[in-house]
Amino acid sequence: MHRIERLANLEVHVTRGQTVESRHLVDAVVVDSKGQVVTVYGNEQALVFPRSSIKMLQAVSLVESGAIEKFSLSQAHLAIASSSHWGDEKHTSLVGAWLNQLSLEIEDLVCHPHEPYDEKTRRQLIRSGQPSNRLHNNCSGKHTGLLCTCLMLKENFKFYEKWDHFIQIRLRKVLSELAGIDMEKAPWGVDGCGIPTYAVPLDSLATAFSALLLDRAWSPDRLAALKAIQAAVITEPHLIAGESAFCTDMIRGSRGKVVVKTGAEGVYCGACLNTGFAFALKVKDGATRASELAAAILLQRLGGLSPEDVVSLARHTRPVIHNWEGKIVGKRFVPEQELA
Repeated sequence: MHRIERLANLEVHVTRGQTVESRHLVDAVVVDSKGQVVTVYGNEQALVFPRSSIKMLQAVSLVESGAIEKFSLSQAHLAIASSSHWGDEKHTSLVGAWLNQLSLEIEDLVCHPHEPYDEKTRRQLIRSGQPSNRLHNNCSGKHTGLLCTCLMLKENFKFYEKWDHFIQIRLRKVLSELAGIDMEKAPWGVDGCGIPTYAVPLDSLATAFSALLLDRAWSPDRLAALKAIQAAVITEPHLIAGESAFCTDMIRGSRGKVVVKTGAEGVYCGACLNTGFAFALKVKDGATRASELAAAILLQRLGGLSPEDVVSLARHTRPVIHNWEGKIVGKRFVPEQELA
């Protein structure tokens, strides 16, 4: 009989001096390479909006459409389609060139402008007096991938953000197969970038992400798509987020042993490619400062990060709190009893 280890919620503590100032509770599920649940922290059935954490999985539709070959797309295109990029020049120029190749306009993207997450780029825009545009939206790569899929399959891309549009039906089908649930019946809402996002049980989200471990029974086309996405993310970690971002640093710093992806409101998914485990987690109060550390702790526990990696990635694995003077005044940590 398959045995599941059940533990209390992970807790992320934030201290000031020697006193705990804040606590964040985290639900998390660990699965093996077959998608079977191994360890549960808290509630594995908690309904979670994955948000951007499943962009790599949504990119499966792009690859399976045949667009990679048709449009001679590179690993960089596939990585940016899987990203929550920071909007620096490398990101926006890649998305802009891709749109041009498809004879599309920036305005064809449903995702609206927001300030780039990259601080240098943001300041350059302010100094130049230029507003942000839709290319700076962290989801512009994903949206361009969706438009590219529509063009490849000769479908009208207008209103591609609607629940009943062809591309959304296609995405739900792929996610249903990866997660092992019927996404047509999932509660849904509208994501920040304007397309539907679906509430799924946390264990189903972990199972879906385990597809990137490439150890489940897939068709040759599905396996090839997953392999291509995994390779693109490892090869182009900067395109997944940006310099100093947790996702980029973890993928690059582990030398491709781990793949991680953030989602809004305290969601993280990860896969340890070297040890064959994947996870999904959700911070109950939605705090990113807790989701990143919880993800780092799970990556350590599951063998994705070596002791040397933990040291080199200390800003993420052993984060400290600074005051405005730059002095260390506290830290973020997961109590040891939660890791027993």
